[in-house]
Amino acid sequence: MSISGSVSALHYDDADSFLVQIRGTKRVIFFKPNDLDMLACFPVGHPLGRRSRIDITESDTFGGRTSAKHASFWREADSRCLSVLLHPGDILFFPARWAHYIESVTASISLTYRILRGHERCSTSRK
Repeated sequence: MSISGSVSALHYDDADSFLVQIRGTKRVIFFKPNDLDMLACFPVGHPLGRRSRIDITESDTFGGRTSAKHASFWREADSRCLSVLLHPGDILFFPARWAHYIESVTASISLTYRILRGHERCSTSRK
C-alpha cells in the first residue's frame, strides 16, 4: 500500500520479480543492465548497495529540474529509459539487474513476487 507521491528510489535487484497492480496507478521507469555504470550505484557491500546515487526526480524529463550533478546521465537518460504506467489488473515482469524507479501516481495497492534461485534463497539450518 502506498499513498500518492510515494517513491521507490532508482535501484536494481538481483532477482527476477513480478509486480501486480491491484488498485491505483504507478509509474515505473526502467534502465537496462548495460546502463548500470552510468547510474552511479552504490557497491553491493555498502548499506545502500544496488541503489543509484542519482535522484531522477531532479530531471525535467521526470518532472523535476535537471541537476548539473551526474551530467553524463542527464544527457542520455530520457533516450535510454523505458517508462510504464500500471493500472489495476496489470502485471509487470522485472528482469534481474534492470534498474527501476517506482512512483505511486495515485494511492495504490500492489503485490510484488520475487523469484529467488539457488544462493539467493534464505536458508535455515539447525545446529
